[in-house]
Amino acid sequence: MHKINLLAGVGIGALVFAPAIEAYAQQSSAVGSIGEVVVTATKMGVTNLQKTPLSVAVVGGDDLEKARVVTLRDLPSAVPALKVVQANANPVVYIRGIGGYPGNNEPDVGIYQDGVYLGRTSIATGSNFNDLERIEVVKGPQGTLFGRNTVGGAINFISKQPPKTFKFENTLNVGNFTLIDEAFSIGGPLTDRMQASLSVGLVKREGYLDNVVPGQPNGAAADRKNVRFQLRYELTDKITNLVRADYIYTDEDWATNETLLLKTNDPRVLSCTTAGVCTFSGYAAPLTNSAVGDLTKFANFQTPHLMEQSYGINDELTWEVNEHLTIKNLAAYRTDKSVNIRPGNNTEYATGITPGYYRTHTISDELNLEHSFGALSGVAGVYYFYDYERNTTRGITAYAPPVRTALSNGSSYQDTRFPTTSKAAFISETYHFTPELAITVGARYTAEHKELDTYNTSYVYNGDYYTGSFARTASGDYVNSAPSGGPDPRTLVVFPYVKGYGTAIPALERDSNAFTPKIGVEFQATPNAFLYASATKGFKSGGFNFTARNDFGAYFNPEKIKTYEIGAKTDWFDKRLRVNVAAFRNDWQDLQVNAGLVVPESVVTIQIAANAAQARLTGYEFDVTAKPLDGLTFTASATMLPEAKYLEFKTGQAGNIVKQLLIQAKDPRENALANTYDASGNRLPNTPKVSAVFSAQKDFDLANGDGLYIKGTTQYTSATYFDPSNHPLSRRAPFSIYNMQIGYTLAGGHWDMALWGNNITDKQYFSSLRMDTFAIGTPGAPRTYGLRLNYTY
Repeated sequence: MHKINLLAGVGIGALVFAPAIEAYAQQSSAVGSIGEVVVTATKMGVTNLQKTPLSVAVVGGDDLEKARVVTLRDLPSAVPALKVVQANANPVVYIRGIGGYPGNNEPDVGIYQDGVYLGRTSIATGSNFNDLERIEVVKGPQGTLFGRNTVGGAINFISKQPPKTFKFENTLNVGNFTLIDEAFSIGGPLTDRMQASLSVGLVKREGYLDNVVPGQPNGAAADRKNVRFQLRYELTDKITNLVRADYIYTDEDWATNETLLLKTNDPRVLSCTTAGVCTFSGYAAPLTNSAVGDLTKFANFQTPHLMEQSYGINDELTWEVNEHLTIKNLAAYRTDKSVNIRPGNNTEYATGITPGYYRTHTISDELNLEHSFGALSGVAGVYYFYDYERNTTRGITAYAPPVRTALSNGSSYQDTRFPTTSKAAFISETYHFTPELAITVGARYTAEHKELDTYNTSYVYNGDYYTGSFARTASGDYVNSAPSGGPDPRTLVVFPYVKGYGTAIPALERDSNAFTPKIGVEFQATPNAFLYASATKGFKSGGFNFTARNDFGAYFNPEKIKTYEIGAKTDWFDKRLRVNVAAFRNDWQDLQVNAGLVVPESVVTIQIAANAAQARLTGYEFDVTAKPLDGLTFTASATMLPEAKYLEFKTGQAGNIVKQLLIQAKDPRENALANTYDASGNRLPNTPKVSAVFSAQKDFDLANGDGLYIKGTTQYTSATYFDPSNHPLSRRAPFSIYNMQIGYTLAGGHWDMALWGNNITDKQYFSSLRMDTFAIGTPGAPRTYGLRLNYTY
């Protein structure tokens, strides 16, 4: 915590010009208090955050711009409990150290758009948030109220509803890397009882990761378009219907996890046998090695590319039956399709390419009964969710120099269908013994059915290789050229017990269910001090691995978690100081983790989701807002995780490059023969002990009616491990990021503009690490800056 003094550095940016500007400013006679923040996380309508017995972080629409939160990946700069790790093209979200592996289609953190569950987090990253009212980050297991039963928390992106008077807003951001971020929205009444709104967003930006391979585009580019239409109509004074439809299109070179930590010929690049005999397996890759150490560069013979289309429609019907009962129904349909091109082995050599084709159709419906009868209030409901996914992957392998001679996996084809049906019933009731003291009891029963219908074939090379090239067909597929230099040295392997669609062998099926109760107590100790405590069970269903070749290793078990939390929400000094604190503990069983598995009767290792036995995480949080002077606001938020460890995980698995180092060092916890590592007692990946965000903002009311503000933000993250072995190679050092913004608003409030800069010191850091054949990292964004111009009518 010695770096918390960085807050002083943040404040300098907001205050350095204050004396000069103050002479021209028109000051009010009273110091403003901290405003009320509202949330809908309890599903009992709008509630005051300071009187809500949940730990919730709220980022409002105005703060989204001032904090430059324009994608899901930017949210950690405003919510320190939140971490986003990039896994290929898909982000993996963590809240309070709890996060999920996207390949098993069961994220630990549920992502919602206006209450509708999004099965793919990449959908949320496609929007530039141009029409959001706010984002609510609900921390801890959501085993009672939210649609899908998630163990880590929920993020709900809440849109602005169509206005009842005409409104037009246009926001243009331009910046370095040729950024063009254009968003406009228009809305208003169509009739006395009908309102509509239309929002359109476009984000284009050159990549900030330089692919040093000649002729290849930069990575980490942006090219996204999104449209959202809303229609709200009042059938009667008591019945309102709101229809939303949206479309998101992405077509960009991502290349986010292509940067190597070590050179390809580093002495630590080893290949070890189960007997412990290790040999150097690296090789020279001049272009790749020239980029190592510079997090703005990488080398790949082809820059990875993502194309995605997502569109959906939902209907929210609200019927206020009487003052005691409100019925809400939220029905939704969404479909997504994407092509994710993953080439090569993170070097300039054309060793292979893997196009992945993904398609999903999702239907959901949630019926809520919100009720209030005297001292008793609550919500009860039922939930239905159906998701059909199809994932097709073609692995095409060809070996260019340097020639290698060891046996290796070759070309492969996989076609997987993965339907999921989830049904749930839930209830949450709060009884007020007195106006100040209440108890909440809730529960959800969830039943899920999953199927896996997959067909897999692979070619295995038998000691020889050929040099090939790749060609893209008109359909967007990739094919391998004919082998050169001799006969094709491949053997077709069709894995035993394959569950092939259209065959006599039936698909695999699994059912899982859970009862997840919650009990909580709340106490309004004083008008400005709200206390709460809760005990909650969370559940994430088991499932199938998309990479499964047969019954062996196809299934993983459900994950269960118990969470205990106490908290206090307080206001001081006429609401000029707000201090919210919480302490929590999570106890896991069958924690779902990523692992590797060697399929019997083959030499192929596949990546799967598996289960760790037990884990524990204990933490503390605080959120402080202070307005000591008129127009001056300080905020400080921090999440501390002093304990985050595997209590028992004897069948863990270190990343491949770390595994070789452990074998060479004869580490007793590494069992090379069984391909397991005893991670018991080690720290959980991606759980820094301290994550903090500090900000200072000074607002000036100028004499001519104009307004000016200056804001500075610091984001600090302590040392973090990204491998269950906690090997030093997987450790990311502590780092801090500084952002600033200076804004000006013209009298009348129609025009405002701002100069903004993120990572103004151009700090190079990895947002995440992966211990693969090589040690690979995802670089954080470099210094970005620009000008925002906004017009509102």
